[in-house]
Amino acid sequence: MNVNKELKRYIEQNIFSQYKLNDKGHQIEHVKYVISRCYKLMLTLTCYMQ
Repeated sequence: MNVNKELKRYIEQNIFSQYKLNDKGHQIEHVKYVISRCYKLMLTLTCYMQ
């Protein structure tokens, strides 16, 4: 997947760090898991839309 490198760096440095403040169930590992699942779902749906 092509992600703008500046955008990726910004998210990793400014957004992900905010998740350290959350409870254990919603910290960065959970966020990365959700992002991964969303990406896989998007790929699946894209296949059906073509």
